[in-house]
Amino acid sequence: MGNLTLPVVFQFLVAIIANVAALIALPLTVGFTKFGPTVFCISLFILNLFMMSRMIQSGVPLSGLIPLMTGLIPLTMIVIGIFHFGESGSPLRIGLLLGACALAAAAAAVQQG
Repeated sequence: MGNLTLPVVFQFLVAIIANVAALIALPLTVGFTKFGPTVFCISLFILNLFMMSRMIQSGVPLSGLIPLMTGLIPLTMIVIGIFHFGESGSPLRIGLLLGACALAAAAAAVQQG
C-alpha cells in the first residue's frame, strides 16, 4: 500500500474498529427494530465508510485496501464470535475461514503487471 503515513494508518485502524464494533452491535438492533442500537450500528458503518473514503482520497489503492480489510475483519469476528458469542469453533470451520482469509491476503499481495 502506498502513502502509508500516520494519518492513513490511524484511519485504517478506525475503519477496522468501527466495522467490527458495528458487527458486534448488529444483534442488539433486533433486525433494526430497536431505535437506539440501530442508530449506533449504522453510525459505526458510516464511520467505517468515511474512513475508507479518506484513505482512498489519500492515495491508498482499493486493490490493496479491500483485500486487506477482507482478511482482517473476518479474522477478528471469528475470534469474537467464538469467545464472546460462544459460537462453535470446530477445527474444520476455523480452517476453512482461515483459508478464505489467506486467499484474500494472497490476492492483496499479487502485483498487477
